[in-house]
Amino acid sequence: MSWSPLELTAFILSLVAIIILAIGVILAFSFYRKSKVPLTIGLGSLCACWIAARLFALPVRFDMSEQPVVAFNLEALIDLNLVFWPIVCLIFIFGALSLFRKKLKGNYFVVFWILLTVISIVMIYVAIFLIESNVGNVPEIIPYEGNALIFEELYAAFSWAGFLVLMYSLEINYHKKTRYIFTLLSCLSLVFTLYSFGTGQGMAAEVILFIISMAGLLAIWYFMTVSTFGKLRRRLLSLTLGHICMVFTFLLDTPLGKFMLASTPEDYIFVLPPSLLILGLILYFIGVLPLAFEWQSVYNINRSSLQHQIK
Repeated sequence: MSWSPLELTAFILSLVAIIILAIGVILAFSFYRKSKVPLTIGLGSLCACWIAARLFALPVRFDMSEQPVVAFNLEALIDLNLVFWPIVCLIFIFGALSLFRKKLKGNYFVVFWILLTVISIVMIYVAIFLIESNVGNVPEIIPYEGNALIFEELYAAFSWAGFLVLMYSLEINYHKKTRYIFTLLSCLSLVFTLYSFGTGQGMAAEVILFIISMAGLLAIWYFMTVSTFGKLRRRLLSLTLGHICMVFTFLLDTPLGKFMLASTPEDYIFVLPPSLLILGLILYFIGVLPLAFEWQSVYNINRSSLQHQIK
């Protein structure tokens, strides 16, 4: 087996990321013994599941051949990104604002997020139709087959399992407002991910569902942080940047990234995901673990007031 310097670097970075994830598991469950905050269980489970996910991803990334992208028009890809990223920004903005609207709760909150999801998916497919009708073909992913499909499906399943446990551990405290809609949307996103890996279809819907799920998680992080007091709020920037890095790690390390960033050189696709994962984990731990540990000291005082705010 002959690897290029970038591939060897990416492999080493992947191993470093797995070691950091293992440290995260130990720290998270150690913090849980002291704080008893469900958030720490969610974070530890995220790290544990991502260790399994990265181990399943390694054979595909460094031994089996990656699935190619069907020929596409570069101008069409640029136009697709010009539509996609503004939609992403609006999703994150409206998502963050939704948790702070006192009248937007319960069934209204669920309907809001369902509409946001449906409208976003319709917008991206309308954009794709117009682009392909007037400019050219957007990227299309050839589905995985055989062992590559099995390993990719396991990678996606464990990655999403980590996000799901973390999401659920957060929504426990805000379920009267969110009605677990983010956990349900994440389950739907997992189903679409597994389907798209095996068929190459529905990639646009899967990208939007992934962004919607991550926007919901970021919205809860933001709400939880600014709803507490003092230095806990200062964890927000590190937490936000870490979360964005984690989102882009998954986005770049799956066919989703090839769909939106198909013109990115293949060698850099090897290096960017583990690099972003390491950076994201460090920022995550800086923001989340102290937050979880310190949150216990104000948890009993603030919980009643937090629940009052979201009623």
